[in-house]
Amino acid sequence: MQLVGDKFKSEVEALLEVKKSLVYQAGDWVKSTESGEIWQVRNFDGEWLSVKRDNKIGSLHKSEVELIQQEIAA
Repeated sequence: MQLVGDKFKSEVEALLEVKKSLVYQAGDWVKSTESGEIWQVRNFDGEWLSVKRDNKIGSLHKSEVELIQQEIAA
């Protein structure tokens, strides 16, 4: 059972490292290159961003945005 535990722990740690290396993190602010609208990132899966603005939630591809302010992790 210890081996399964260590394997699972290693996989989780690897996923956390990948998440840290993603370009966009929750809380970052991005600007749509098409519309110029400013959005706050809710999450990022490597290709698509889930974003919010006012009372709207949207989805933008990483090629459609530019980072304008990055949330500083505490």
